Amino acid sequence: MFNVPRAGRYKLRRPPLVQALVQVRYPLSAQFQRLADVAEIQAKLAHILPYMAQSESQLVSMAIGGGEASPSESSISSASSILWRFSDDKSWSFVLEPSIATLAVGSDYEGMDDFADRFSEVLSVLADSGDFRRCERIGVRYVNHVDIPPGMTGNWTEWFKPELTGWSGTTLLGEGADLTSDITQSQFRYRPVESFATTPGDIHSLIHFGLLPPGTLVDLNPPRTLKQNAYLLDVDMFIQANQNFEVTNLVAQFRLLHEQIDSFFRWSLTEQGAEHFGLEEVI
Repeated sequence: MFNVPRAGRYKLRRPPLVQALVQVRYPLSAQFQRLADVAEIQAKLAHILPYMAQSESQLVSMAIGGGEASPSESSISSASSILWRFSDDKSWSFVLEPSIATLAVGSDYEGMDDFADRFSEVLSVLADSGDFRRCERIGVRYVNHVDIPPGMTGNWTEWFKPELTGWSGTTLLGEGADLTSDITQSQFRYRPVESFATTPGDIHSLIHFGLLPPGTLVDLNPPRTLKQNAYLLDVDMFIQANQNFEVTNLVAQFRLLHEQIDSFFRWSLTEQGAEHFGLEEVI
């Protein structure tokens, strides 16, 4: 997919990763709206995610009339739905919603194998409930932030390839001009060939990178607001196609998506960036 070298095994002593997420989506269901409905799932996840909290999400739907319907014939309806957040004393969380399940980790990320094992365990618990038969989308997202303290200039733009620094890495602006925001969005689709030949549909990628100002609300799980300037590298890849809710296949697709994101991130670092983040090759 990405025309970059496949990354070998490595680790970072000072990783810029703020959150890694894997998500599955499935047909909308009214299940798990009561505490009793989710008791079995809570019991099976308690050894890795001992705490559970309940909250509400708002589901909004719009119905439009036939071909010659007027705007007045449109209707908008909304309903609240219960969601469940499972968490631990570290930075792991699992959120179960009527049509979405998301596993996320922050600073306690220990690598792809650990992430894949936990994802497999969560999927197995859902599959064993008997209510999950079809997956409509699987996505993997890695969000990296590099905080830029006030007065810091220059060095951070040398940590990433020039293709990913944009205006932020140029000297085009004159003295006295401060760049406060510069975000680029790239989106593409990849056919299921080569290593992705067995996937059920096209692979999609959405990448955001650039400079964010203080006060920006970053779309994480849960969302957070930046307190200072930060460089963002946010890589989101997903497969949107109906397939059986089969744990082995979904975990295999997670690994394929992760491999692409990992190789892209490794490519993104310059030699100075690899040194700054403390990159160590693992044999």
